[in-house]
Amino acid sequence: MTTRFVVPPTWPAPPAGWVPNEGWQPSAEWGPAPIGWQFWQEDAPRAAAPQSYPGAMVPVVALAPLSRRSWGRRLGWLMVLVGGLASYFLVNQTMIDTQNVLFFPTVLLVGSVTVPAAVLLLEYAIGQGLDGHGGLIMGTAVMAGIVGVTLAGTLENSLTGTQDQVLLGVAVIEEVAKLLVPLAVFLVARRRTAGAGLALGIAAGAGFAVLETMGYAFYALVSRNGGLAAMEQTLQLRALLAPASHIAWTGMVAWALWRIGAAPRRRFAVTGLAVTFAAAVGLHYLWDQTNDLTPHVVIAVISVAILVTLMVLTARRDKVRTLSHGPATGPAAIAPVPQLSWFSPVALLPVPAAESRQMVNVPERHAA
Repeated sequence: MTTRFVVPPTWPAPPAGWVPNEGWQPSAEWGPAPIGWQFWQEDAPRAAAPQSYPGAMVPVVALAPLSRRSWGRRLGWLMVLVGGLASYFLVNQTMIDTQNVLFFPTVLLVGSVTVPAAVLLLEYAIGQGLDGHGGLIMGTAVMAGIVGVTLAGTLENSLTGTQDQVLLGVAVIEEVAKLLVPLAVFLVARRRTAGAGLALGIAAGAGFAVLETMGYAFYALVSRNGGLAAMEQTLQLRALLAPASHIAWTGMVAWALWRIGAAPRRRFAVTGLAVTFAAAVGLHYLWDQTNDLTPHVVIAVISVAILVTLMVLTARRDKVRTLSHGPATGPAAIAPVPQLSWFSPVALLPVPAAESRQMVNVPERHAA
């Protein structure tokens, strides 16, 4: 029985009939091979190919991870959204009826966190960008919120010019400030996919939106013409619409940024990033141009529609990638290996150099 050289599913597929030369080593950009991976495998008889057993091997093994999504994961975002809104209106009405400002921190927290948390859980339900990276996502949300709000507030104080120029400057500054933490993760990540970038962008936008909403609501409460009524109006507008917009704008830009690390044609990915950033700045600029509710609702709906579209497209690519892997042994292990996908699930943290070299060494070919 003859043997053939088989690369891991996460590596690019070699040309048909290609055999590595003596001393050949894979590129470090491909990442390590799975522990125990057999590079030289015996050809299986065609009668035992997966097509002969359509229900016995590939569906059971490949579909198992996709069927583990419980109803809690799928509907968690909706439960948080409905429960958060109900809690907000209940506590807010209690504060108004009693004129007791002690309820203000609760109203402020629930009102500013509900929508960002719901959007994060929606990404968790639709895609795979949050899987296995909970700590990184939470850290990104906290750091991006602190860094973004502080840096943007500092730079915006120095803006001068006409009102349109100032508003455009604010849009550019805030979109860049929100992107700094996802950019830092991008620079140190071992592997980069658009799905991971989308999740990190959503987290960064959520952290920024929460702190900014709290700031606007507090200012409305303590300003000269403010009070509970002014705070309530500001919080309801910004808590429901502004977080969704900030999250969508940063999510789509981070998605485009992380495509640069995985796209086979990097020039087109860079162009896509420039176009996406310009679109985010344009939507932000239009948002700041008016204080009317209707334009804000339209901009928020457009922004969220773009974000959800990216979530769905990313999830489809992840699903195709998962189904194409098949089982690690048997006939499916020697089936043609698909090309590396932009949206495949990846581990973001670097692997030590020594461990990487140990894992990617290619065993010598055994006698047929």
